[in-house]
Amino acid sequence: MSARPERGRRRILRRLPASGRAALAVVLLLWIVAACSPLLSERAGTIRLGERLAPPSAAHPFGTDDLGRDLFARVVCSTPISLAIGLVAAAVALGVGFAVGATAGWFGGAVDLALSRLIEVVLCFPVLFLLLALAAFLPSSPVTLTLAI
Repeated sequence: MSARPERGRRRILRRLPASGRAALAVVLLLWIVAACSPLLSERAGTIRLGERLAPPSAAHPFGTDDLGRDLFARVVCSTPISLAIGLVAAAVALGVGFAVGATAGWFGGAVDLALSRLIEVVLCFPVLFLLLALAAFLPSSPVTLTLAI
């Protein structure tokens, strides 16, 4: 009698290394937090001057800011936009990388060499300086942040 073969998700999860499973758990936790963020949206914007700069406590796990707004609620409410920016940035990077790699692989020869050298030149610059230059010349917006990432 043979054992039934493992099915889809279980087989994939078993093949993932521990670090991959941990990363998947963190991403799932962030998605759950993002889904729950509307529950705290009112609390995030409420100004309570009597509770200004309060230290972390049971009522305010991250404390409050200079206007008495709950920092934990603000962090939770910013999770969906952070996830969206990260997802779009990863998709853009994947698309650009795929296009450059496919072009270099398809044409080969001089095109491959030119694209390889262009990538090496871009990678020679420290990322922090490129981000500072982008921040100086482009307006501050989620689109700019996505492109910078």
